[in-house]
Formats: sequence, structure tokens, C-alpha cells
Amino acid sequence: MPLGETFGVPAGALTHIDTGKGNPQGAAKVTTGRLVPVVELTPAVGEQAVIAASVMALPALPAATDGRYDVRRLTVAWLADFAAHTRRAYFRDLAHFLAWCQRDGLDPLQARPTDLGQYRAVVEHPVDARLPSPATVHRRLAALSSWYAYLVANGVASNNPLPGLR
Repeated sequence: MPLGETFGVPAGALTHIDTGKGNPQGAAKVTTGRLVPVVELTPAVGEQAVIAASVMALPALPAATDGRYDVRRLTVAWLADFAAHTRRAYFRDLAHFLAWCQRDGLDPLQARPTDLGQYRAVVEHPVDARLPSPATVHRRLAALSSWYAYLVANGVASNNPLPGLR
């Protein structure tokens, strides 16, 4: 079974953000793959709009509202604060977690430390995939902790379920 299907993300979902360095015309492109939804970023497309389009495709988040503090809108703002390389990695990490939440029927805004402990076990010992390095596991959890801290600071999440996780 393809990894994307394992985590509830359909094959063919978008998978890459590009800074546009290899695209002299600056045209928007879409890359398909199996793991997470993302849109390529090119010079002709506004960075914020591309991040927003990618976030709108994420599973398990509450439906978008017109509110200023909508979780998707805040996720866009959170991602926009990072350098391109970090943004790509954190987006993949968040998408991986949200696909797991969707598969397990977990509202990510209601997640507790025990839920993140279970997610960590899935990350550390994936089915049908090679074991990730300790640095990859740490980065995935650090990305989620940062995302939750941003949501808590903006009043969208009640707590960050990652502080006690080792």
C-alpha cells in the first residue's frame, strides 16, 4: 500500500513547494505525488497565496471560516514566518500529522499528550516504510509543538499537547 494511502492522503495529492529558482518564466506549477498536499512556489505567484492554497488542502483541520483567527488562516501565517526550506519541511510534517489525525478520527485541536505519544510511535516505527532518523522524528515533533504554540498564542487551541513529550 502506498505511504500516502496508509496515512489517508490520496495518491496524486500535491507534494512540493519550490522557491522558483529552476523556473525562469515564473509560471505556477503543480507537482503530484503520494504523501502530502503542497503547491509549488514560483516568483510570479504570491508566496502567501501559495501557502494558503496548500493549507486549504490539508486534511483534518476544521472547515475554513471568514474569521480573522480561523485555524487555516493562522496556519498560513505560522508557515509564512519560516525560511523556504523550513517551511517545506514543517508543512510536510504538519500534513503527515493531520493525515494521521484524519485516519484516526482525531480533531487535532483537541489532541492531548497521549495522542501525540501515539503519533510519535507511528512516526518512529512506520508500517511499510524505512525507519526515520532521530533528527527527522525530532523535527516532526518540533514542527507540531511550534504549530500548537502558535495556535495557543492566538486563542485557537486550548493547550500545546507536546511540552511533556520526550
